Amino acid sequence: MKKIFFLAFFLVACQHLSSVEIGDTRVIVEVADTEEERAQGLMRRTSLEEDHGMLFLYPEERNVAFWMKNTKIPLDLIFIDSNFSIVDIHTAQPCTSEACVPYSPEKKAQHVLEVNAGFAERNALKTGDRVRLFL
Repeated sequence: MKKIFFLAFFLVACQHLSSVEIGDTRVIVEVADTEEERAQGLMRRTSLEEDHGMLFLYPEERNVAFWMKNTKIPLDLIFIDSNFSIVDIHTAQPCTSEACVPYSPEKKAQHVLEVNAGFAERNALKTGDRVRLFL
C-alpha cells in the first residue's frame, strides 16, 4: 500500500514540475496535451496562483480559438508558435452565457499558455518574445 501511495504522490508531484520560461519570468504549468484536457482547461476553477498556469500543447501549428465558457477567472492567453515565439496575447474575460467570444491569434499557434489576466502586462511580455518549455 505504501508503494502505491508513494508512486501516486510522485506522479502528481512530477506534473507540477513542468514550467515555462519567458525571459526572466517562470510559470509552473499544468500540461493539457489530450483532447479531453484541452477541452476542460481551467473551466470552473475559482482561482489560479500568480506564478501558475496551464499550457495547451498541440501536435502541430494550427488555427486555434479559445473561449471562456464556464471559466470563472479572467485569463491572459499567450499564443506560441512552433519556433517557441509569442505570436499573440489576448486578455479574456469569464463567460457564463451560451454565446462566448472566441479568442484567436493573428497567426497559427502550436501552444497556448493560460495565466491570470494582467500577467503578460505585469511581466512586460510581448509578441516575438522567446519561450522555453520544461516538460
